[in-house]
Amino acid sequence: MNLNISSRTLGVLCIVFLVLSYQLVAQQSSMGSGDVSNGHLYFIEPGPVEQSTLYADGSVIELQTESVTQPMINSDMTDVTLEEFKRMVQSGLEAFENDPNKIVVGDDDPSRGLDIIFNISSPPPGAAAAIAVAESYIESVFDDDITVTIGVGFSSMGGGVLGWTQSYYAGAVTWTNTRNGLINGMDSDDTVQVWQPSGATIPVRYYHDSPVVWDEGQCFFTKANYRATIGSVSGDAAYMEFNTDFTWDYDPTNGVSGFCFQSVVVHEVGHALGFTSAADFRYQDIEAMDIFRFQRSDDVGDYNPDTYAEFQTTARMVDKDDQSSSSDDVNSDLIFIEHRMSDGTPYQCSHFSQGNVNALMQPAVSSGTTFYPNFYKWPDIDVFDAIGWDFSLTGLYTLTVAVDGSGYVEKAPDLPLYSPERPVKLTAYPELGWSFDHWSGSLTGNNNPDTLVMDGNKSVTAHITQDQYELIIHIVGNGIVNRVPDQPFYTYGTEVELTAVPDSGWEFNAWLNELTGNQNPDTILMDKDKNVVCTFVQAGVYDSTGNFKEPEDFKIFHISSNPVGKKSVIEYHLPVGQDVILHVYNVKGQVIEELVSGYKQAGRHQVIWDGLDKQGQEVCSGVYFYHIKTSEGYKDTKKLLLLR
Repeated sequence: MNLNISSRTLGVLCIVFLVLSYQLVAQQSSMGSGDVSNGHLYFIEPGPVEQSTLYADGSVIELQTESVTQPMINSDMTDVTLEEFKRMVQSGLEAFENDPNKIVVGDDDPSRGLDIIFNISSPPPGAAAAIAVAESYIESVFDDDITVTIGVGFSSMGGGVLGWTQSYYAGAVTWTNTRNGLINGMDSDDTVQVWQPSGATIPVRYYHDSPVVWDEGQCFFTKANYRATIGSVSGDAAYMEFNTDFTWDYDPTNGVSGFCFQSVVVHEVGHALGFTSAADFRYQDIEAMDIFRFQRSDDVGDYNPDTYAEFQTTARMVDKDDQSSSSDDVNSDLIFIEHRMSDGTPYQCSHFSQGNVNALMQPAVSSGTTFYPNFYKWPDIDVFDAIGWDFSLTGLYTLTVAVDGSGYVEKAPDLPLYSPERPVKLTAYPELGWSFDHWSGSLTGNNNPDTLVMDGNKSVTAHITQDQYELIIHIVGNGIVNRVPDQPFYTYGTEVELTAVPDSGWEFNAWLNELTGNQNPDTILMDKDKNVVCTFVQAGVYDSTGNFKEPEDFKIFHISSNPVGKKSVIEYHLPVGQDVILHVYNVKGQVIEELVSGYKQAGRHQVIWDGLDKQGQEVCSGVYFYHIKTSEGYKDTKKLLLLR
């Protein structure tokens, strides 16, 4: 298509662009940049510039702080404009600042590291006690020796809006400082952090429908997350305002009517702690959680890492997929485990995929639902741990695995300690010649793999038993086979010596099927069930006058290609006329078909086996034997391989 733009039109477009640019700048100067996407309102405001000392090396850097404000979980913002939302936020902040009677919850200088402090303005009855429960719980989960201060207010906002949260950001940190900080802050159960991309950049894809990769040189951190793992930064971590027009249940211990206030508080604190994605409100930038965000489907680009080495080089996927219908084709991938994330339709990217992950940080929590008392589930803690928060050693469980037999058990995830309610997948891998039999202890049954849920310290034993193999010997002709050792069953790797002992007037001919050749005795290795055919032929034959006839005067052979498809041509030579019986046997020594039965003159004869049994049914692929016996005393057996 050709697009022709006149100079006059171009001038008008330029004027419109300048006006729009002016309006945008004016808007940003007052309340910062903002946007509306799928009913998700948010805006970003710049904060003061601060000096920060990095934990990793003690160097001092400069931070451009900022704040990001967005509605709380479950808020319906379809009837609220961005400007109305900004006025709502401004009014709440002013009321909080002007309240001389704020109360403090959590300033208790705990002996363990993390101190969560809530400054609360005008709390309704029961709200302060509920916040104290949330404060105590979060402190019990993480060990970081820092203080996280959060303001809380209450106001009437009308229907639809549960509330809003303003998270304060330390700002952008170079990738080098990000990587060094996360590695420096690793605790005893951390692994994936050392496999972050080396160098000054991290590879990122910013468009889900494009393979183009950007070399990103910076990463954004909330103040709480930054303070926990990267360096020093001052100021509060967040402010949250709750709508008093909603029915809040402040005490979930006796069931929940309305919205569980404690669950929502802990959820919103989770965002302040860094459970956020730049795909929601930034353009071609990443936040700490996005370091672990990858496309869920591999596609031709191998976008989903399978190993720590791939984690280091695979491009991250940081894009809001507004066009797809709830595809959620993204994961938080920690290699030892991955969790499906929301991709922006219909829920914000700063959450797990709704209904696909059992976690508090999912985008919607319905009325009447509570996550009390262990609010953060194992997927939540996995992500917090990855972005720099340290586990508390209290309230975690051990998993001891033993093996009865020969083999090993793989745990997924394989951790020294497990958070409550975390499922752990156990897979038993027997050594060669052994088989998994059953589990005992904290896990029972014979499913392999199987999963147990960590609701206490667990001990599991995998019972692996040695395989027992059967050696079946079929005899064609007259004689016996001695075996050493002579047992009904054999374990893997046992060598069995077979000796063919012909009857008088007979001689050993050959071994067939899973032992071949004519060495006698011979040895077979037992590494599975084995079938062996031992064939004997008469040492010589005499005619009716008593004259000796050499066996080689008699011949039988297969003249088709071997293996065969459907038809086998068998030829036999008779030195004299005589009665002939020609049978086809399976490896068990059973007669499958009778090809010849009756008198045949001396000379060459051919017979065709069409691969059918006596009932006219096709036999399956495998090894078969054709055996000839004559009234003059001739016998012989040959092997045939049938492949369909």
